[in-house]
Amino acid sequence: MRFRSIGTDWTPTPTPTHSDSSNIGENRSEFVSHNPDCPLLAQESLVQRSSQSPMRLSLETSSQIRSSVSKRQTTCGSTNVPLTRLAVIRQSLQKKRFSVRASTLVDSARRKSTRAVYDARWKIFSNWCIRGKIDPLNPSSRRIADFLIYLFDDKKLSLSYIKGYRLMISHTLAFSKSSQVCADPAISELIRAMELNVLFLGQLLLNGIWLVFLILLLRLHISLWIKLLYSF
Repeated sequence: MRFRSIGTDWTPTPTPTHSDSSNIGENRSEFVSHNPDCPLLAQESLVQRSSQSPMRLSLETSSQIRSSVSKRQTTCGSTNVPLTRLAVIRQSLQKKRFSVRASTLVDSARRKSTRAVYDARWKIFSNWCIRGKIDPLNPSSRRIADFLIYLFDDKKLSLSYIKGYRLMISHTLAFSKSSQVCADPAISELIRAMELNVLFLGQLLLNGIWLVFLILLLRLHISLWIKLLYSF
């Protein structure tokens, strides 16, 4: 206990003991806990987080890194596909360490109009692959068959165009490891089945035209015979 002077009077002021100071600390902590903006809360949360085991923190950190890397790979995987067929060929030649002069001569081996057509067809093929989450540079024979069926059923392209797409894909992928993907016998049989289907439909159409022609010719002959009969 100590004395404090207030004016002329002396009044004793109780000195806080150890138990009182602990109570004050508890009250102060209770007061701080009700204040959401107090920085002491951040310190307490840091202390609580730091109390976690280092092994658990390292596992959580490694899992977060792996998930972020996988997300980056999935988001950036589709952007690595070359936009043009010539870019695919140049990329393949660079991997095989061809010179720049050789790559330029290979690029100019076909006419400009043919290169433009091939580039347009490659763009359609690569976009179809990206929509189906397929690597255009390494497709399977099954995926090539699905693409040709897509051209035949959905795009309603003729067989000459479908064969042109197959030739373009085969020639482009021949520079990479997927050179034999279009040489699968199933692809050839698929084209053959499309030809038979088109021939069958064409035959039906031709037979229908002939049938209509015969009906018209028969009606013409009947009308002529009726006129001849009435003329007598």
